[in-house]
Amino acid sequence: MAGVYKVVFAGPAGAGIGKAVRALSDVTVVSRQFDALADAAVPQPATITLDYGMVRLVGGELVHLYGTAGAERIDVVGSLVMREAMGVVVLLDAVSAEPVEELRRFVDALQASVEPLRLVVGITSLVAANRWLRAKVADALTELKLPPVVMTADAFRRKDLMMLLKALIFSLDSGPDPR
Repeated sequence: MAGVYKVVFAGPAGAGIGKAVRALSDVTVVSRQFDALADAAVPQPATITLDYGMVRLVGGELVHLYGTAGAERIDVVGSLVMREAMGVVVLLDAVSAEPVEELRRFVDALQASVEPLRLVVGITSLVAANRWLRAKVADALTELKLPPVVMTADAFRRKDLMMLLKALIFSLDSGPDPR
């Protein structure tokens, strides 16, 4: 019997989370925006966007895709979106000023919402000038005691995103069920 999975795409604004969910989904993506009032997690009012889609893999597995951007949003929506998620695909924008620090912020926020934390990292907008970034991200994941699964990905290319998704699912097959 084919499995049913829930995967969350997260990352800093501009990394391509919504684009990735739309590129992967076999159905029309539903996007909703709502206002989060200022609180400890979000110091000033913010608009939070949630994207939802679905994809069926070749083996028949159904994957529910959820997308949300911004580490501070993980604190706000984490308990809802992350509930029963089998893992997270974190997208980082290579042209960001501090992508490794953004990863650390995400891991901190995710560890508060997801137990155990299972993730893979996709680096978008990677250009020849910063090819070193993949190794830096892998080193940071190792320091955080997480598997260093890091790939480059174009947020518009279904093939790239499918590789990230499959890497996450295959990593689950080698360990205990997180639920």
